[in-house]
Amino acid sequence: MKKLFTFAMAVMASTSLWAVNDDIDKYVGNNANFMGVLSQSRWCDHNSGTSDPKAYGDYYQWGNIHTQGTYNAASYGNMYTEINTTDIAGWYANPHCWDVAMCYGETWLKSPTKAQWEELMETCTWTWSDDDNAYYVQGPSGSTIILPAAGYKDGRNAKKAGTDGYYWTTTRNEANTNEAYCLHFTKDVKEIITMDRALGLSVRPGIPGYIFDEEATVSPVPLGQYNVFATLKTTADEDEWRPLCVPFAIANEPGQCNVADIVSKIAVFKGIENGVAKFESLGADGTIACGTPYLVLPASAYNSPMGNRLIDGDGSVKAVTEGNATFQGAYHKTTAPAGAYVFNGYTFEKSNGSLEVLANTAYITTTDASLPQTLKCSVDGQLLSDPTGIAVMKKEGATIDVFNLQGVRVKAGVKAEKALEGLPSGLYIAGGRKVIK
Repeated sequence: MKKLFTFAMAVMASTSLWAVNDDIDKYVGNNANFMGVLSQSRWCDHNSGTSDPKAYGDYYQWGNIHTQGTYNAASYGNMYTEINTTDIAGWYANPHCWDVAMCYGETWLKSPTKAQWEELMETCTWTWSDDDNAYYVQGPSGSTIILPAAGYKDGRNAKKAGTDGYYWTTTRNEANTNEAYCLHFTKDVKEIITMDRALGLSVRPGIPGYIFDEEATVSPVPLGQYNVFATLKTTADEDEWRPLCVPFAIANEPGQCNVADIVSKIAVFKGIENGVAKFESLGADGTIACGTPYLVLPASAYNSPMGNRLIDGDGSVKAVTEGNATFQGAYHKTTAPAGAYVFNGYTFEKSNGSLEVLANTAYITTTDASLPQTLKCSVDGQLLSDPTGIAVMKKEGATIDVFNLQGVRVKAGVKAEKALEGLPSGLYIAGGRKVIK
């Protein structure tokens, strides 16, 4: 059975977390609060157009970085068709910049997606203040942000200010592309609705966090290249080699996790010889390059904080070719084509067209049709199946205790493969390791 591990920015248990957070606060200067939500997103303490946490700030049309005298279809003009994308986050290229949080803040800042607003609604405590006409939103970490009920602008007039809040998401309504999703709230209601893109709504900047789930069939990150807090959600057997291909680099950086915190060894593809897929390990100073597929051996701190990473789009995925064989990276869960080889823990098995390739991993393709059904795999000349070499450690049937992040034991003496069954989504300590459900 598989165990669940993550690369994560965890709310507790890491000294490097606060070093990273302090570094970002110094760089951004916008009080990017760590709320403790699962995606690790940071939320600024004020709206775009102001530095006062309780002030309304400015109003913006969806994807328009400029304020308007009149908010209607005429002032929005051809932006209904010019912004031809499902999400405006990350678009930062001359002469266009669609995200006001990015263009008038720092390049680390973005407007939140629909999913990030939903996460804030579902995992934080919302308390209405009649004195401030605003919500005080407290995250699991204890940090609090204020969301004023600024209303919205239709034409020249502000409507429902003081009673209703309207905050843009970066996500377009694909059922009606003239609309986009927004957060709407009153003291009694919190909901995600759609509004016409030409109306003026509030914008709350932040530093986004995304979970890169191995089961994902599409990328969690919208179009573009920008900084996010990255969490890689993956199942893995402890101390077992596995392919890894991610849309960001992992290097030894001050204030960030080091490569050695994540993996104890990194191996690069060197081709196929005599029915063996050969890999060679990098030295102690090896790094994981964006989009490049590797075979890695998870370290004991496999779920160490990853910090803020520069994410590249889907086009950054790469392949390594040696002779007639290619080690192809995959950002999305997919089906390996017939004749390709998929890693199973210590060998590569030939696909008949139905074997699955998990997201953020890699597989082998080759033009040599004479190769066997199973390719052995070696690292530095040592077969992974060799019990005297790099052994695969199986721990099925072991019993462990499970704790929440407050240190409360929630399960005792359960089998490792069933440790998270029946528990709500969140972060746990299972068998001494942080895991995510």
